[in-house]
Amino acid sequence: RIISAGSLGMLLLTKNDLDGACPLLREAVDMDRELFGWHPRTILATCNLSQTLAAKGDLTGAEALLREALEGGRLTLDDRDRMMLSLICNLGATLSKRGKLDDAEPLLREALE
Repeated sequence: RIISAGSLGMLLLTKNDLDGACPLLREAVDMDRELFGWHPRTILATCNLSQTLAAKGDLTGAEALLREALEGGRLTLDDRDRMMLSLICNLGATLSKRGKLDDAEPLLREALE
């Protein structure tokens, strides 16, 4: 069920069916968290959901998910892992879009180090 919810959610996201994608991706995130904790798979699913929320204009929701994923990633991934760098950049970009430039800058600088 996890794989099909996530796969169908991503297909709908690709087709720009954001309303259809969102509940499926949220289901995939919830199941991943329950079964795997902050595994890279869970982090990726969380990023996919945050991307969908951002596309729907919910930057606040996207930011919250990215912050959770970053916190989980810091517990389970190496700081220089590609997924960590992507999380940091995505959160920085989301903060920038929200006008939180002072919060975005240190994250984007961290990604450069």
